[in-house]
Amino acid sequence: MPFGHIWSLSVEEHSYIALSLVAIAVRKGWVRAGAGVGALFVFVIACTLYYQWLNPPGLAYAQWLHTEVAAYGLLATALWVAAGKPWPAQITSTWAAPALLLAGIALHWWSSPLAVQRLLGVGCFAASMAALQVNRGWFARVLSWQPLRQMGLCSFSVYLWQQPFYVWLHGGEGRSPWLALALGMACGLASFYWVERPARAYLNANWRSKG
Repeated sequence: MPFGHIWSLSVEEHSYIALSLVAIAVRKGWVRAGAGVGALFVFVIACTLYYQWLNPPGLAYAQWLHTEVAAYGLLATALWVAAGKPWPAQITSTWAAPALLLAGIALHWWSSPLAVQRLLGVGCFAASMAALQVNRGWFARVLSWQPLRQMGLCSFSVYLWQQPFYVWLHGGEGRSPWLALALGMACGLASFYWVERPARAYLNANWRSKG
């Protein structure tokens, strides 16, 4: 499926809707921000463990792509923000962020149970981002290198456009991976500069809160 990978967009939209409902409840005084996001977070953990225990056929390509599981990383970060960005005072090393990043990659080893990959692996990724906010250090300076920053800015558009050329590459013999990479990058960059960035500028200019 050339655009099958955009399943992740529905996860984002569902998560934003759920977080918006929590925000409305917080404004009305019905719940505290940490408690509201925490309830969503616990629900996602419960669904993850339940699906792992149920272990139906095609788990990795069915239930594991559902919002109630796939939203874990987004909600983990949202919970950290809603709780006031807490961080253990003992963990102040500039190596915390890269160490957590490497741990998250290691926990995604192919033989690891899917629940471990999701809860611990993705959890390490979220913790790594939190560590960068607390102690930026040398790792933040590496990530601030201009080519990496530019790649990060364009990454979403490139992500949207890489799949059709990946499918094309594996659809026949003798097709060049370098050509597929170049076409995917070119379409992604064009999408960023001609669609994503103008659309974001328009939305920010016309829909951003004036308060």
